[in-house]
Amino acid sequence: MCHAILTGWALTVALCATSADWPEFRGQGASGIAPGKLPAQNGNLPPAQWFVPIEGQGWSSPVIRQDLLVLTAAIPDAEPAKNWKFMVLGLDPTTGRERFKTVVFERKADTLPKIHSKNSHASPTPVLTDKGIVAHFGHVGTCLVDNSGKIVWKKEGLYQKPVHGGGASPVVVAGKVIIPCDATDLQALLAFDLNSGTEVWRLQRNANPPRPFSFCTVCPSLENDGTKLLSAASDILQQVDANSGKELWRMPYTGYSVVPRPVQVNANLAVFSTGYDKPSLLGVRLGDLKAGEERLAWTVEKNAPLTPTPLVLAGRLLILADNGVFSALRPENGEQIWQERLSGAYSASPIVVGDQILTVSETGRVTTFTAGEKFGKIASLDLKERSLASPAVANGWLYIRTEKGLRAWKLPS
Repeated sequence: MCHAILTGWALTVALCATSADWPEFRGQGASGIAPGKLPAQNGNLPPAQWFVPIEGQGWSSPVIRQDLLVLTAAIPDAEPAKNWKFMVLGLDPTTGRERFKTVVFERKADTLPKIHSKNSHASPTPVLTDKGIVAHFGHVGTCLVDNSGKIVWKKEGLYQKPVHGGGASPVVVAGKVIIPCDATDLQALLAFDLNSGTEVWRLQRNANPPRPFSFCTVCPSLENDGTKLLSAASDILQQVDANSGKELWRMPYTGYSVVPRPVQVNANLAVFSTGYDKPSLLGVRLGDLKAGEERLAWTVEKNAPLTPTPLVLAGRLLILADNGVFSALRPENGEQIWQERLSGAYSASPIVVGDQILTVSETGRVTTFTAGEKFGKIASLDLKERSLASPAVANGWLYIRTEKGLRAWKLPS
């Protein structure tokens, strides 16, 4: 990754998408940004080049590294299910042809919690590393699978009492797998050795919220090799040293069931959403505070996201609310630049391809547009199938997971 200074912003840092891979939730560097250009024909996105049915259920996003695409899924044995299998699936990213299918865990249905209607038993997105595939299935377990589908290690039962199922995706930083565990029986951040799966450190939240459950993926810092982790949970935002597990600072707030991943805007500022009951978007100062300075920089209370993760593009903060309101804000103060309402409701996070934004509604309505000084619609396509997984772009291909499978589009040269 690289960093670029934006004019008019002291010490402002934006992630440059130089990698063709999309190895984790929100892609390289967790930016949600990829190079390329989206296809458009007379205001329409063309049909997908191919569609592959995916067995079972799952809202994890596709991840791609070099010549391997990976998804996870939970497979019931019947309807209603008596047993579930938890699977890691490897595909060829240009054809969708199956490379391997590995069942990592098996559970009886009556041992699994009730999940939210917008959740699944395979919602966390895996991470692709040079050691293999890190896949996480919430309280069921976490594993490392090599690129041929062989299980290297697995950890079971990190916690026992989730609410609504799992959601937070793992991240890998400094040779450690970082897992948020925010359930009723455990509220902590855990780190495991990538090679062996051995627990390296555990940091308790110590926030004592009345509703302790959250689903928020950790955000590694843009600098310091990503070793400063920003982690949001119920009633608490923490920055943590990835090497030691030491808490660097904390900021209390009021909120729970937090889903959107925090986003680092620049060296001095990050944003995150507070979750339920009504979300607010908070701008947070990073690093050491000056005398009289507060950690909270600003608050936006209207049209903040409950589920989609924000974007940072060309000096603007772009947020998509679950109700379809898309806003461009000034990151330094949260001031609105413009706002547009998209059709439908949204759970998937928006992504950037080149200079275009792509969104996917919960009913499968795909919309592409520009987001400069004003909103400019480019193309749309109705997939006519439920979609809650965030899309991915890698090596000149766009991938969108829907309820029944995976679609792929070849991007124009």
